[in-house]
Amino acid sequence: MKKLLYIVCIFASLLSFSCASSGNLIPGQNKVKLQNIYSEYYNIAEAYFNLKNYSKALTYYNLCLENQSLHNNAYYKSGLCYIYTKKWDDALQIFSELYKNDAENASLKSTLAYINFMKDDKEKAISLYEELYSQYPENMEYLENLIAVYIAKEDNSMVEEKLAVLKENFPSSTKISKIEEYLQKLNKENQEETSSAQ
Repeated sequence: MKKLLYIVCIFASLLSFSCASSGNLIPGQNKVKLQNIYSEYYNIAEAYFNLKNYSKALTYYNLCLENQSLHNNAYYKSGLCYIYTKKWDDALQIFSELYKNDAENASLKSTLAYINFMKDDKEKAISLYEELYSQYPENMEYLENLIAVYIAKEDNSMVEEKLAVLKENFPSSTKISKIEEYLQKLNKENQEETSSAQ
């Protein structure tokens, strides 16, 4: 009996030593710890993002890209950080890839239009906003943004054409008066130039 008790004690001590030395008392514990670390990185990134410290947020979002469950959110937020820091080429790369994987997403398409506009690719921005307004004619913002690009391009005939559509379809738009002011100012300048040339 003493011999059996002695063997059981040795076996128990070996078992406890084995478990303690491996550091993993629970199967899958390392995976859970790693997931928690990535979640903390994401939470830190979100805190920096909310504080508008986009360069710090970007650092932590990039750490999350290795984690499959956080990758898409972190990648999207990285793209937003690039937009807010006016790194248009980096933003374009991210949002182009996101849009390629989700071509039905109007929000991504609108963001791409905005980025192209900010990169001074007005033709691409016009094309994207035209597509968006064609697909979603009930969305006033797409039409307003399209007009803004035409204003920046100084294509006043298109500004007038799209303004007529805006007035007809969205008479409550707060942008109408501003666009009309722009056109009136432009007409006045053109009249002054014409009269001074005579």
